[in-house]
Amino acid sequence: MSFMNPHRAPSPYLLLTLAPLFWACNWIIGRGVASDIPPLAMTFFRWFFAVLILAPFAWPHVRREWPLVRAHWKTMVFLGAVGVGTHNALAYIELNFTTATNGVILNSFIPVMIIALS
Repeated sequence: MSFMNPHRAPSPYLLLTLAPLFWACNWIIGRGVASDIPPLAMTFFRWFFAVLILAPFAWPHVRREWPLVRAHWKTMVFLGAVGVGTHNALAYIELNFTTATNGVILNSFIPVMIIALS
């Protein structure tokens, strides 16, 4: 398989297929555990495990760009908390009141809203 070759980038078709699959799984799992795990805890655990999984790949880049990261750390924390953190928390809160299908439909509407509000 071409995506197993370490000297070649993964197939863009594979990556374009996996991205929506993982995103859909997020909504399905989020709805499945909505009654068992509080939304903010779910948000925390989602990003905690994402950091654990991605840290080995990102760490060399972070070390190389450390002066830039250090200079702008407040902005990065603010944007991460307000943008991604708030989005995930609101999505998990929403899943307490609707189905995963409705959540995906609402999430798919985000690009339209970005364009409309811009």
